[in-house]
Amino acid sequence: MQRLQLFDTPLQGVNLIEASAGTGKTFTITGLYLRLLLESGLTVAQILVVTYTRAATAELRERVRERLLQVRRALDTAADDPFCAGLLAACGDRELLRRRLALALLDFDRAAIFTIHGFCQRVLTDSAFESRVPFETELAPDQSDLLQEVVDDFWRRQVQDLSPGLVDYLLTSQDSPDALMALTARALAKPGIQLRGDCFPDDLPALERDYQAHFQTLRRLWRAQAREIGDLLRNSSGLNGNKYRKSSIEDWLQSMDSFLADPSGPWFERFDKFARSTLEASLKKGGKAPQHAFFGACDAMLPVRQALDEGYRRARVALLDRLIEFSGRELRARKARLGLQSYEDLLLDLSQALQGETGERLAASIRDRYRAALIDEFQDTDPLQYGILQRVFGTAAPLFLVGDPKQAIYSFRGADIFAYLRARRDAAARFTLDVNWRSEPALLRGVNALFEQPHASFFFSDITYPPARPADRQRPPLFEQDAPAQPLRLCFLPGPLNKEQATQQAVQSTASEIARLLQLGRSGVARIGEAPLVSADIAVLVRTHTQGLRVREALLTHGIHSVQRSQEDVFHSHEALELERVLRAVADPGQESLVRAALASDMLGYNGTRLAALAEDDAASEAVLDTFQEYHRRWRSQGFVSMFGQLLAQQGVAARLLGFIDGERRLTNLLHLGELLHQQDRSAAPAMQGLLKWLAQRRQSSGVQEEAYQLRLESDQELVQIVTIHKSKGLEYPVVFHPFAWDGGLRRRKEGQPYTFHDPDQAFAAVLELGSPRWHSDSFRADQEELAESLRLLYVALTRAEHRCYLYWGNVSGAERSALAWLLHPPDDTGADDAIEQMAR
Repeated sequence: MQRLQLFDTPLQGVNLIEASAGTGKTFTITGLYLRLLLESGLTVAQILVVTYTRAATAELRERVRERLLQVRRALDTAADDPFCAGLLAACGDRELLRRRLALALLDFDRAAIFTIHGFCQRVLTDSAFESRVPFETELAPDQSDLLQEVVDDFWRRQVQDLSPGLVDYLLTSQDSPDALMALTARALAKPGIQLRGDCFPDDLPALERDYQAHFQTLRRLWRAQAREIGDLLRNSSGLNGNKYRKSSIEDWLQSMDSFLADPSGPWFERFDKFARSTLEASLKKGGKAPQHAFFGACDAMLPVRQALDEGYRRARVALLDRLIEFSGRELRARKARLGLQSYEDLLLDLSQALQGETGERLAASIRDRYRAALIDEFQDTDPLQYGILQRVFGTAAPLFLVGDPKQAIYSFRGADIFAYLRARRDAAARFTLDVNWRSEPALLRGVNALFEQPHASFFFSDITYPPARPADRQRPPLFEQDAPAQPLRLCFLPGPLNKEQATQQAVQSTASEIARLLQLGRSGVARIGEAPLVSADIAVLVRTHTQGLRVREALLTHGIHSVQRSQEDVFHSHEALELERVLRAVADPGQESLVRAALASDMLGYNGTRLAALAEDDAASEAVLDTFQEYHRRWRSQGFVSMFGQLLAQQGVAARLLGFIDGERRLTNLLHLGELLHQQDRSAAPAMQGLLKWLAQRRQSSGVQEEAYQLRLESDQELVQIVTIHKSKGLEYPVVFHPFAWDGGLRRRKEGQPYTFHDPDQAFAAVLELGSPRWHSDSFRADQEELAESLRLLYVALTRAEHRCYLYWGNVSGAERSALAWLLHPPDDTGADDAIEQMAR
């Protein structure tokens, strides 16, 4: 793979550019864009640029426009800028260049810079006849309510046909409505994913009858001779006392009595202690097992119960398969009736249109409109997106695919690293960007040393690590005690430690070191160049919102305030729970218990003493109820937002919340929730109970449904940044802490838990394994992909720092399963697959 030379790269064919972290990806994209404008003479409307978020689209649009203005200034003033000089030299004719610049700036509002979904929507709208998509459709970014209806309908239809025993099994299998909804949404988010389930067992009724027959036999024996059975166990001299303790026997006898009292009750987990085979395997040397027909009947019951459990397991898996198949069909049908489209539908519709009878005509019309394309963050592509690009552009137009497989960390959104790797193999020309403009040379050497391994650093051999080269430029260094600071610090947690102990030590160590640095910064000892080190120069990277809260609390003990950036859902916050309690009281102010629950919230601030005093004061209690009645009337007559504003003002909520240590976070969340409820109230007009139901569903949902639901920053103050690794991608900070590097790798998977993986025997097609006979044999492939993504997350975390990065490691339970363990303790000659299996165990 050759290094990209911006002004020498031919503007033709399919080109893949792998841009390592900090190597100027956006600079390269804007440079190629200007070359296409000024060298090739294309207009801004003829150059398609695709990014993956609305924020990135807005930023890239601004960067391109800024570059155009910069080149125009250089043209007028002969400014000494290497980029402008190279562009001017490549273009030659200055008058022609001036005209093309003027036209591009004048016409820039028509620049075709979109998200992938925005591009699909534009094509489907502008080419409605070729795409054969209905004119009257409404884009519904959030289809979760409709999907929940579909999932609920499926179970309502199914449950009436299921046996009581299977229903009980499903109720105890921890398949909550939220988990089933999340599983269905995950499957439908990846069009074309293969479902691997099982057939519904035809012999299930026979298995249930067999089980009930054995159960009744046991029950008759127990009712007739329970005392004799108990005495045989209590008084047996042949049983091993460690395996059959007196106290345990009494507990087991009570449990057996409860079990046999209810034919539909849960299985008795220590049932096998009564089986003849278990008794005979638990004897002292030379001992004899107690004899009774009940023990033989229990022995006969074990394989019957095992067969029934297996039948129920297969039935559950078959139902999950049916659920996903039904939901896909029914969701499409309901959206068609309602004239709705989701973001996924835009991709599907365009892909299907390109494969249909008029597909070639549609592709030709898109190529005629867009003579060149630049695809940003291409490592986050999927087979559907890549298929669209391949079908439209092929080799007919300049196509630049820009990304970095080492930073592919969004599989939970549907990104598919294997689609990227296929595109890389298909590309006519492949380039790399390896000059790092972000980090100090010494820090780059440390990161290189960590990732330059004889084994595959990113697990899959197709993802290589080109060593980062430092840029030839001067930067103000980070000084501590008037000496250049040590750039990469591996901080060891003394152990052995369990996960909770390691978390506590890591956050305390991080907070103490940040406090030390800031104190040195205030005294002028720690500085970047001549500027003292301040809070805003420091970021702490975490994987989860909970980890971020632990760091935040530790910092507060040192009097250090922070701001938290994450992709957590605001509906999963404590404030969402409290707001729901308050709104339920407003919706039903006649229920004093609801009102008291609302008053006890942090929002309204009544403590136990004040609530007790209120209960003794009829006049005060009546006044409170009247206040909630007034909020109720205002909500009903003037809408949610009017009532919400009145409640916040009259109850002094803002001042009360700001009195907490994390008050700004709390108030930000509450106002964000109020805004989202107002939007839902205006768009759907759901009435009071409907809005409460919507809030409850959002609170119970899994994951972030929309970008608008993600937690917002409390303020723009100069504070320590606490950032999830996913959110940190593309950002940079002078000093970075990664306190949980010892965590994050392979998670222990519960038996029968669905998982996704890509099957190498089927060209790495995506598979959702629901519980087929191959569940165990293929689970290591899911482990491989999980570890590989954790390695990529680690790479993203370590490449955010400009001057110094702290990395925490230690003898922590489970750390041997982490991504960092893969780098620090590489696998031996047994190979990667065996290493994965060892880590998984």
